[in-house]
Amino acid sequence: MNKKLNLLLVSILMLSSTLLLAQYNRKQLLLEQANNLRRMRDYNLVLDIYEVLMRDYSDDLEVVDGYIMALLNLERTDEAEKALNTYKTIFPSEKYIDYSVQISLRKGEVKKGRKDALDFLAENPGKMNLYSDLASVFEMYRMNDVAIEILLKARTVAKDKNLHAYELARNYQSFNKRSEAIEEYVRHLSHNPGYQYTVNNKVKEIIGEEPKLIAELKKLVENSSNQSLKELYAVSLVKIEEYEEALIVYNGLEPQKLLSFANELAASGNKELAIQAYELCIERVDDPLLRADVGLKLADTLISSNKLEDAETILLSIVGDQGLQDRKVRYRTQANRTAREILAKLSIKKGENSNEVIKWYDEAKSFTYNAIEKGSLELQIIRYLVMLEEYSVANNRLDKLLSKEHSGSQLAKTGHYYRFILEIMQTTEASDSLLTEMIVSDPGSKETSEALFLTSVVGSMSDTIKKVFLKVYRMKSNYQELEALELIVSNESYLQNEELRILAAELAYSLEHFDLAETLFAEKYQDDTLLGYATLCLSMLKSENKESYRVVLTEFLKEHPTHVFSSYLRQMLEISSNMNTP
Repeated sequence: MNKKLNLLLVSILMLSSTLLLAQYNRKQLLLEQANNLRRMRDYNLVLDIYEVLMRDYSDDLEVVDGYIMALLNLERTDEAEKALNTYKTIFPSEKYIDYSVQISLRKGEVKKGRKDALDFLAENPGKMNLYSDLASVFEMYRMNDVAIEILLKARTVAKDKNLHAYELARNYQSFNKRSEAIEEYVRHLSHNPGYQYTVNNKVKEIIGEEPKLIAELKKLVENSSNQSLKELYAVSLVKIEEYEEALIVYNGLEPQKLLSFANELAASGNKELAIQAYELCIERVDDPLLRADVGLKLADTLISSNKLEDAETILLSIVGDQGLQDRKVRYRTQANRTAREILAKLSIKKGENSNEVIKWYDEAKSFTYNAIEKGSLELQIIRYLVMLEEYSVANNRLDKLLSKEHSGSQLAKTGHYYRFILEIMQTTEASDSLLTEMIVSDPGSKETSEALFLTSVVGSMSDTIKKVFLKVYRMKSNYQELEALELIVSNESYLQNEELRILAAELAYSLEHFDLAETLFAEKYQDDTLLGYATLCLSMLKSENKESYRVVLTEFLKEHPTHVFSSYLRQMLEISSNMNTP
């Protein structure tokens, strides 16, 4: 900003405050204006205000301090040094040495700054706060070795081996003395458990850079009973993917920590170890509500690992837990309902009699909180019956459910979708009008999106292919993936239809028949959308082989540079290239 304009603005500010001067101190008013401008980082105008203040208040410490700070903010180091020496007598010695060291470091006079700081500390050994203050100055200017030297002197003077542990750790880490940094972080955390999150992250960062240091961390904490230190070791093990060792350590921590680790394992796809962690957690949890929640997480992980019988055993133990039926806790948990709902889906997966499936859903209803939840479970029964081709029974249950609903309720809107499913599975023309109704009443819902998808897919199919597609859709919905895949691949003519071929590829992938999935995704597709989707899936199948992954993407982009998927696939290729750039 122009100097004259700066002075003009300052003058305006001063004139505008004339009427207030009778009530407020002029100096204080200008100082407040300077502070406001400093927060806005307008340091030129800040300095202009202090230059005005210096005319009348050059013997005021607050004014001179702010003036020197403004000069330093503008990198006018020589002027700041001159002012500091001119007004040296009004500064406390601690403040003077702070500024003096800063100025030396700004001028590149590191040896002088270090000597002045150490000499001052030697002359004032009892002022312990000065060690930390001066060390922070050197740390600010990345002179971490000098900061460490000062902090260690403070520790010697105070005869306290734990003094300034966190500051030392931080400086050691910045100075790439990782081993020393870990030792100081451990020392700090052992006396300050409130720093758990911060220290965890700092040490994980170090261990990630130099994994072999995990052995040193282990030595520091293995004989300690301090839970904070044990957790630090556990999260560090996780950082370098030593999951089995981490599980042993977590099992010695409070159950909630173990549960968090189990959740982390499950989320990362380490299912086998997650199962072990959940099982250990259940053994250690006394609260029946928490134990039931852990059981549900365990059951979910077992199901995703295709260990259906083990999952059923866990769920039945939740269902049979009489403590959960107590009136005091019955409605404080969703476990009663959720366990039965999952058992219903397990029964479908196992191909059990429909009565068994519906029994579990009906039991789940008795643990719901309101009519909306009951209705949601009833709709699941209806969908299941539709997928079994029990159309008449499903229709009667839907009529009964919706007869009690107001036409504008969410349940009634969702009911349009179930009407649509009933009709399209029977290939009646009524499905078209129902779709229109859904688009008008519930345009953004996932049900409407699915109805649009089904309509667009089957619309151009021959009657024969349409029947096969809808049958496969029903089988897939009832977890009969293998039977659905066998139905498609059993007839070569079915694979000529691109939608059925894509569906077969998806089924093969979900069943871990990766060779078949790759073959089907790699075939040529005439439909542009299916071609892009197939290429995307094929690249994911080849993601472990970086060269093959890039070949799939490169060839597609060469042949289809303007395809609707090209922008996204190009980004994937760029990310892959960047990850392999040294």
